Amino acid sequence: MVDSPKHEDLRNDGARSGGPANPGEGRSRAIIWALALHVVFILLFFVGLDWWRDDPPARRVVEAVLIDAPVKERATQPKPVPAPEAPPEKPKVDPDKARLEAEKRKQEELSKAARQQEQEKQKALEKERAAQKQRETEKLAQQKREQEKAAEAKRVEATRKQAEQQRLEAEKAKQEAARQQQAEAEKKKREEEARKAAEAERRKQQELEQRIKAQQAEEQRLEEELAARRAAEAERRRQMEAEMARELAREEEARQAASRNARLAPQKQQYVDLIRRKVQSNWLKPVGAPESFQCKVWVQQIADGQIIDVKLRSSCGDPVLDQSVLRAVRKSDPLPDPPTPEVFEREIEFIFKPKD
Repeated sequence: MVDSPKHEDLRNDGARSGGPANPGEGRSRAIIWALALHVVFILLFFVGLDWWRDDPPARRVVEAVLIDAPVKERATQPKPVPAPEAPPEKPKVDPDKARLEAEKRKQEELSKAARQQEQEKQKALEKERAAQKQRETEKLAQQKREQEKAAEAKRVEATRKQAEQQRLEAEKAKQEAARQQQAEAEKKKREEEARKAAEAERRKQQELEQRIKAQQAEEQRLEEELAARRAAEAERRRQMEAEMARELAREEEARQAASRNARLAPQKQQYVDLIRRKVQSNWLKPVGAPESFQCKVWVQQIADGQIIDVKLRSSCGDPVLDQSVLRAVRKSDPLPDPPTPEVFEREIEFIFKPKD
């Protein structure tokens, strides 16, 4: 059994204090010491009585010598030695008082020895209690270790049984998984064979359907191609007829426009001359401007003659002249009415020249 730290400390304390590890041996040694102390006290008591009875003359002489020695050292010259004095009368000792004091000292020594013996006894008892407590602690610790060891063995056995049970279950599960895997493989094999057969049949049927559809599609393509050629031919004839009609219409329109322009040309020229003369009347000649110049003016108007925009198609040769002509056109707003509504045009161009 392994000693606990507390037990080890108690044994070390006993070794350091000089006490025995065995409590019985400690009590015996304490009793021997008590008896020895009593013998010593008795011897001291008798020696003390003899000391009080005897006369110590030598001690008094020594004291006299010690007292006189400093005086001799301080003296410059030797002095005559005085005659020895008569020894003092020896003090009388009361035997009863000495006996009482000796008994008192003896009682004190006995009390001291008894207290020391009691302390030693109490110390030994405390050590015994500590040792007993240590033994009980070690016993409980041993029991606890044994219980833990038994519990550990039980736990190890339970773990072993559980591991064995798990191994058997795993083996069983492995065998079951292998069986299921084999069955699944056979099932997949049968399904794969059935799938391949069905796939072959499906491809065969699909190829047949595709050939039928291809034949039908070819027939439909030929029919659509024939219909398209017929529709294209009809469209081509229709477009040719429409183009011929448009050509005839354009020719007719051009003929009518030429006839109308020829008929309205004098009135249109008259309308443009009216606009030019109004602009000329509103033009102010800039200082230093030449006497002869011309520029092409473009005017945009609405039905009541209100001018919307005006520009120069060709310059007058000088920016100052250009701005003077544009101001004259804007000042001519609104423009004159046409001789007849047929000659009205929203956009008109004319040549501006100064008045002759």
